[in-house]
Amino acid sequence: PLRKLGTDLRNVTNLMLKKSKDLQWIGRQMIVGISAPLGLMMRASLQSFEAFEKQFVRTRKILGLTETAARSFSKTMLEISTRMGASRSIVAGLTSDYAQMGNKLLGSTRDLQDVAADYAELTLQLEHVGQVSAGVGRDFIANIAGLIKGSAEGAEKIAAVRGQLAKFNMVENITALALKDLAEAFPQVSPAAKAVGMELTFLAGVIGQMKELGLNATESAHALKFGLQRMINPTTKVKNLSAEYAATIADFNEELGVGNALLFNLAENMQLIKKEAGSKEALIWLGELVGKRQASRIYALVSGMDSLEISIGQIGKALDDATKGPGMDVFQNLGSQVTEGV
Repeated sequence: PLRKLGTDLRNVTNLMLKKSKDLQWIGRQMIVGISAPLGLMMRASLQSFEAFEKQFVRTRKILGLTETAARSFSKTMLEISTRMGASRSIVAGLTSDYAQMGNKLLGSTRDLQDVAADYAELTLQLEHVGQVSAGVGRDFIANIAGLIKGSAEGAEKIAAVRGQLAKFNMVENITALALKDLAEAFPQVSPAAKAVGMELTFLAGVIGQMKELGLNATESAHALKFGLQRMINPTTKVKNLSAEYAATIADFNEELGVGNALLFNLAENMQLIKKEAGSKEALIWLGELVGKRQASRIYALVSGMDSLEISIGQIGKALDDATKGPGMDVFQNLGSQVTEGV
């Protein structure tokens, strides 16, 4: 009996050790499965709070807000963050970036903090609609705001910016160009295009046409920028060559002109040179005009001007339908009807 009792006690002891190890394993799993994630969440929350505080201090410094105004403005950013599903630090960062641009660029007579907050929300709306990242969207919208002509007395420029975005949305619907690609490419070429009098919507259509031809939108914008700069200020060699063609070829456009017609005149010249002197001479003239590095992409564009003309016609019809429609909002998520932007 004593031997059996000893055996039983030993078995009970071993069983208790086994259960203790099981409990130890459960405790480790709880640490890994519950405590560690909670710690990571707390760390992320603290980092988010720290990021917001840094951006908010910058915003407050730019705007010169008092303590009371700062508390009220913090609530405004929280509301935008909740509506748009974005972190408060991103909202604060966008707001401070727009506030630094000033009321003159943003085109408003309201308090700068309210205008900057509206532009920040518009940027986040564009991110939802067109999958455009906040940083790219900020630069895109700022570029549009800088290019749009002055608004009427008492009018807010942000309405015109929304209207221009609505037009770009139509270009996306009609061509192969996505708003994300346009947002990255557009600021590169828009100043040069505006300098030659080209409409912004037409420019977007041109980039869309180049995208349909299989060309990268950003690289196409880069080529178009340098091409336009050389078209409006051609070299002496190009001027002499164009003068020779104008003297021998009827209807040749010695001066390409300005505005949307510039590219159509270029395409017409290419066709005339091809007909009279051959494709090689046409390519040589184009290379001298826009630069050899840009010639291939510009050649692809001017070769498809018929398709571009059709696309532009479709965009124009869509704009007419939108402006005539009863309260139609083609960019509804941006909260604006089509407004004349340029």
